[in-house]
Amino acid sequence: MAKYYHEDNEKVFSNPGMGWVIHHDIRKVQNDPNEPDHYEKLDNVALLSWWAYLEPEEGKYFFEDLDASIAKWKSLGKKLQFRISTDCMSLGSGLADGAPDWLMDHKKVPCQTFSESYAESLKARHLDPGVFIRRNAAEPGRYPDYLDPEYQKALKRFLCALADRYGDEKDLETVDLRGYGTWGEWHSGHEYPTYAQRVTALRSIIDAWHYAFSGKKTLMLSCSYEWSNSRIPPLHAPKNYEEYLYWSAFDYALTKPGISFRRDGIGGAVKIWDAHLMREFYRSGRRLPMISEYFDGYHSKSVGGRGYFVEDSVEEALLLHPNYMMLMWDSVDFYEKRPDLIDHGLRRMGYRLLPREVEIPNVAHGEGYVTIRHTWINLAVGRFCSQGSLLIRVAGYVTEDTGFDPGALSEGEPRTFHTPVRIPEQLPGGIHPVEFAVRGYDDRYINLPLDGRTEDGYYPVGNLIIAKEQ
Repeated sequence: MAKYYHEDNEKVFSNPGMGWVIHHDIRKVQNDPNEPDHYEKLDNVALLSWWAYLEPEEGKYFFEDLDASIAKWKSLGKKLQFRISTDCMSLGSGLADGAPDWLMDHKKVPCQTFSESYAESLKARHLDPGVFIRRNAAEPGRYPDYLDPEYQKALKRFLCALADRYGDEKDLETVDLRGYGTWGEWHSGHEYPTYAQRVTALRSIIDAWHYAFSGKKTLMLSCSYEWSNSRIPPLHAPKNYEEYLYWSAFDYALTKPGISFRRDGIGGAVKIWDAHLMREFYRSGRRLPMISEYFDGYHSKSVGGRGYFVEDSVEEALLLHPNYMMLMWDSVDFYEKRPDLIDHGLRRMGYRLLPREVEIPNVAHGEGYVTIRHTWINLAVGRFCSQGSLLIRVAGYVTEDTGFDPGALSEGEPRTFHTPVRIPEQLPGGIHPVEFAVRGYDDRYINLPLDGRTEDGYYPVGNLIIAKEQ
């Protein structure tokens, strides 16, 4: 057997199902400062909005701005994510709308407002509670009672309308399950007197989203921890992992196919159970992407506040096995001033599949089969989340190995495959290059960290000698 060893060429490239994400406020009147004016290494855009904006009157939907945003970014070749919240979604511009006023006022759905203690907590964290003041109103943002029958009926109708309209959009890759709490991040929402009642409410929200989008899109549920120590009942310090899962209904979400996780607010704030959940999800082998997001911006970390630098934020995010990493707030500066970290992220997030070793028989004699042994490694921290196959080409003749499973490649764990390759009778004698191509994500040809890619997506990995009798 001839053995061929391959090393990572360290090049930066794009692949489907992964990459950096920026957010885009769909309102035409809103100039989002987080959008750079060039996108060479940004393949994904999260479209921000909220329920009240999209259903301003009961049963009457306003999707025009969302449609326009989708058209804009698709024309630029970008993939899309929905970041649409049905609970209080502050966009930093004096808004805290989530559920629409017509639901809470006219349908008389019970709700809670931000408490004084909550506002004091925000100040203690150097955040201005004023950003949560609702539009054209002096009262603070409101959290509806998610168990109210009128709320549940309206929520399901809205989510089904959203899924019916956009569930078949092929460039929409993920949908955030932003159904509870501040920014829909699954913390700091409506309080219930008991854990059981809280869990029942959260499960009902999960059910509504899953019913609408099941089988259509991957739902991304935020596992950001409850930071406030004034919540009733106490939620900020679970004694063990089981309590953490139960209190936030994550154990229930794990039973639902098509639900994955994102960690909002990375940058020195990740808690032990948040990290444990995402790592366990990754180790389970589920073929669903995960997302990491920054908070507190680039500038606060570029100066190393509390000895914690922006490099630390990137590494903290990568420890959670994301396929996508989201730039927040002053993302333009991050993108433009730290291209080294942008490149580092592209090499490490998602998947980076390398055929580390390829063994090819020294000589093939005429028509028949040879077995090629190939050992692969995923050099990145995420996962290939699509059906895939390996194409092996010898002198123009292609063998497809559908048993090759790129999704089984976890970070840093080599895996060996054996592929029988047919040698046609008409193949002439001599030395013939052996080429590999990996195909997936709607039959796209995947970039590998090897040199010599052909125009049709193949990479040279070795040679096969065919001996013909004279």
